[in-house]
Amino acid sequence: MTRALELADDWWKDDIHCGPFAEYFSRHIVNIYVEYTRSGELCYEIYTGFLLHYGGQFMWVTAGHVVERLEELYDSGRVEVRSSGWFDNHPNTLAAKIPSDLKNLRKAQVDSEGMDLGVVWPRPLDLLALTSNPNNQVLTEQVWQGKSSARPEGYYLVGVPQELHNPTGGPVDIRGTPKLRNIQVACLPVERVEPQAGNEPRDFWEYPKAFYGRILTPIQRDTADLDNIRGMSGGPIFSIERTPEGRLLYRLFGIQSRWLPGSRVLRATPIEVLAEALEQAYRAASKGAE
Repeated sequence: MTRALELADDWWKDDIHCGPFAEYFSRHIVNIYVEYTRSGELCYEIYTGFLLHYGGQFMWVTAGHVVERLEELYDSGRVEVRSSGWFDNHPNTLAAKIPSDLKNLRKAQVDSEGMDLGVVWPRPLDLLALTSNPNNQVLTEQVWQGKSSARPEGYYLVGVPQELHNPTGGPVDIRGTPKLRNIQVACLPVERVEPQAGNEPRDFWEYPKAFYGRILTPIQRDTADLDNIRGMSGGPIFSIERTPEGRLLYRLFGIQSRWLPGSRVLRATPIEVLAEALEQAYRAASKGAE
């Protein structure tokens, strides 16, 4: 099957807005949390990403600078990591908050030609807990295939912005993991724009292969007209389109990596870069196994 994923009938009969789409797309979002102390202050950070199954492997996909930040927290002598793990946005006794030492996880980054892509391979037990939650849906290559025939009507950036959760540490539950309350997945409408070569800042606009888009004001404001999308780096950008029969399809177009707050323009790594990197890694692994 090489078509985009299909939304259920009842998701498009009313006006398209952030509320229902955020709820729907949250099933693809899996976060990493890190609780640490800095100068005696207890705080935590949450990073956006999503699970992907490709070439027989499960991996967590995010922005490259998110992976760099994780390594910095563990390697820095200025902070002490108290706990860390996975948070999947769906209460479930088998998942929800999964404590895990993320220090020695296998990680990879792609940062060439302005592309900002990171991959983390969860441990088997962590992966079992995440995939045991029936509310989670792992993405496969199906969701980006057929892009050449796509006719997007719009795009949405999905993730957990820092503005929509408390960035300071909180009490822990009986398993020793922080009580991550008021975590809200945002789904922000995006209008695609052409790269503006020669404009400032030049290091933002000089990559014609990147996906550029402007964040629009949501129709429904209960999910906020955010002042800052910090925390949404690594979030997927989905395209939306209707079939001739009136059904909605969505495809994965990119992974959010950088934005300009003044103009509300973002830059994302296109899914082709991820697909190419995964294919190269898969071929190399297959060749090594011969």
